[in-house]
Amino acid sequence: MRISAFLFSIVLLTLPFHGHASTKQEETRAFLKADKNGDKQLTKAEFRTFIRLLAAAGNAEAKRAVRYGELGFTIGFSNADANSNGLLTPKELERLRK
Repeated sequence: MRISAFLFSIVLLTLPFHGHASTKQEETRAFLKADKNGDKQLTKAEFRTFIRLLAAAGNAEAKRAVRYGELGFTIGFSNADANSNGLLTPKELERLRK
């Protein structure tokens, strides 16, 4: 069964971003490792790395995003990018934890 992008986005919007094994410290480590150029912002490509690192650490929502592939990354990035500038800051990602 295929899930439509619209339905998938509704489901993702209702889920918190944190998972059982993802602590603030793990998220910070993943952010710093994914931020290749050290500008304290994540591009879409760096966000994919960030999510993959969280999934590897056991974050349930990150694992779900990885399973959905490009659609999961795109929706997750769009939901986090509060100012729509194409870059994610730690503050934007923190907003998703609440």
